[in-house]
Amino acid sequence: MEQINNQLNTETVFPGDHRVRVLLGKQTPPEQGQTIRPCHFALHRYIDGRYLLFHTLTRRAVLLPPALIQHFVPGKTFSPEVLADETLAKLYEDFFLVPSDCDEAALYQDIKDILRLKEELPDGIGNYVILPTTVCNARCFYCFEQGIRYRKMSPETLEHTVRYILDHLPESKKLHISWFGGEPLMAADNIDQISRRLKDEGVEFQSDMISNGSRFNDEIIERAVSLWNLKEVQITLDGLEEEYCRRKRYLPSVQNPFPTVIANVHRLLAKDIAVKLRLNLDADNIGELFRCVDYIAEEFSEEAERKKLLVYSHALFGCAGCGIDHDVEPYVDQLNDYIGRKGLGGGAKAPELFQLKTTYCMADRAEHAAVIDAEGRLYTCEAMPENLIYGDVKNGITDEGKYERITTTGDIPAECRTCAYLPECTDFLLCPNREELPKCRNHMSRRMDRAIHGMYFAYQEHLRKKAEEKEEPDVQH
Repeated sequence: MEQINNQLNTETVFPGDHRVRVLLGKQTPPEQGQTIRPCHFALHRYIDGRYLLFHTLTRRAVLLPPALIQHFVPGKTFSPEVLADETLAKLYEDFFLVPSDCDEAALYQDIKDILRLKEELPDGIGNYVILPTTVCNARCFYCFEQGIRYRKMSPETLEHTVRYILDHLPESKKLHISWFGGEPLMAADNIDQISRRLKDEGVEFQSDMISNGSRFNDEIIERAVSLWNLKEVQITLDGLEEEYCRRKRYLPSVQNPFPTVIANVHRLLAKDIAVKLRLNLDADNIGELFRCVDYIAEEFSEEAERKKLLVYSHALFGCAGCGIDHDVEPYVDQLNDYIGRKGLGGGAKAPELFQLKTTYCMADRAEHAAVIDAEGRLYTCEAMPENLIYGDVKNGITDEGKYERITTTGDIPAECRTCAYLPECTDFLLCPNREELPKCRNHMSRRMDRAIHGMYFAYQEHLRKKAEEKEEPDVQH
C-alpha cells in the first residue's frame, strides 16, 4: 500500500534555478473568466511508471503519477476549477500551468535580460579562439574550411594579437584561450610566442586545443604543459585505421597517422591533459564507429586514463559539396548510449538542466569573447563566415554597425515563440549553423531527452545513497 501511495504523489526531482524562481515568484491566481493551459515550457517524459515534468525556463523537475498528465497535453485548456486539486494548484503556482493568454516568450526574454544585467561581467575580453595558422596536414572531406586561404600568422600579426589581448584584458587579468586551425600544431612556434609574451606580462591563462593529434610528441607536450598551460585537447576519430585514413586524407609527410594519434592520446593523458575523442558520425560510418568504441574501450582500459578521457559522438556537420542530408541523430543517440555503457562517456550528465543559460556560445557574448584568425581578423565565431568579421587586431572594431548587430539581442522569431525549447536555444540570429524548424526542434528534443533521463537516474542514485546512509549497521552482541 505504501508503494501505491507514493506513486500517487508528486515528488520533486530538482527545485529549479533559484535565480529564476525568485524573479518569477509564485504565479497569481487566474482572473475571473480566464481559462488555463499547460505552459509551452513544460515538457514531460514517461520514465519508470511516472512522468517527469520539466520546466525549461524555471528548470524545476517533478515526478507525476500518470493520472495527472492529462493536464499537460499541449493544446488542452481547462477551467480554473481544476486548481481545487492541491497538486495542480501547486503546479500552477510554479508556472507548469498558465493562463491561456500567457506570453511565455516575453516572460523568458524579460528573465534572461535581467539575469544578464545582474551578471555584471567585467569590461574586457576573457575568452579567445586563436588560429595560429589555417594550414593543415590533413584534407578531411567534410572540413568546413574547404577553400580557405592557407595562412600562418606573420610576426607583425603575432605582435598585434598580443597587443590586442593586453589592451582588452578583464580586470582579473585571467584568460582562456582555445587554439584552433587549420591544425594549430603546424604553427606551434606561434603558440609558443603568444604564450610566452602573455606570461611575461603577468597574464594568468589556461588553454585547450582542437587538433587532429598527429603532431604531438614528448617535446611538444612538455611545452604544452609548462608554457601553453594546456588542459584539454579535442581529437576526432572517424573510424578505425583504414576508415580513419580514408577520411582524414593526410599529406604523405604524415606517416602511420592512426597509431601515431593513439600513441599521442596516451602521452597527453600521462601528462594529465584531458582528451576528448569526438566520433563524427554520418550515414556511411555508423557500424564502423561502434567497432571504434570497442577498440577505444580496450586500448584505454586503465582507470587512471579513463578519468581524463571522454568519448562522445556527434553528427557530422554538413558542408558544401558533401551532400550530407541524412537524419543520423538517432544513431548518434545509440552510439552515445553505447559509449556510456562502455564506461567512456563520463557517466550520466545533466548539469546543463540545473541552471538557465544566459550565454549559449562565445558568439552570444561578442563583447567578452573573440576569434582571431591567422590574418588577425576579428570574428564572433570559429566557423568564421564573412558576415561575422567586424575588425582586426591592428585597428580594432572597423565596422561599428556590424558589431552592434552581432552583439544586440534580436527579436524572437514568430515561429519560435511557442517552442518548448526556446530557453535552451540561442537567440543569436546571425548564427551560420542555426537550423530551421522543424530540424532544430527535433535535434533539441533528442538532446533534452538524454539530459532529462540523465537527471532522473542521477536523482535515483542520490536516493539510493541517501537510503544507504540511513541504514543502521549490524551490531553483533
